[in-house]
Amino acid sequence: MKQEIKHYIFGIKNDVSYYNKKIIRLNKELEYINSEMTGISAISYDGPIVENKKPSNNYRLLELIEKESKVISQVEQCTKEIMKYEEVFTKLSPDVQQYIIELYIFPNSNHENVAKKYGYTRQSLYKKVNKEIEKVTM
Repeated sequence: MKQEIKHYIFGIKNDVSYYNKKIIRLNKELEYINSEMTGISAISYDGPIVENKKPSNNYRLLELIEKESKVISQVEQCTKEIMKYEEVFTKLSPDVQQYIIELYIFPNSNHENVAKKYGYTRQSLYKKVNKEIEKVTM
């Protein structure tokens, strides 16, 4: 059980952050693909000419659609990975959720200061968090 708790905390610290950053990158890629597929129309102030960046051949359009579906699939996979952690996280008490956020999610948080803030020693706060995670995951 101790190993599962360590794995969960490691996942909260590293995996969730990794997948969130990956989703952001993939969403930017989707925006680019979407602009390539639909084209960006621009009004020319020199006359009634409208330029369109839309792909001129169907092969390129099919290639973009295929690429879009792969990226969407990757976003869905990342979301599933995050949801594994969220499933346990939502079952925790609000206090323990706040402790986990401040201990493991906020960058450069000082664990001693977080524990003092809530009236615990660092070790007693770890024990409280671990006990709650153990209770929820059983």
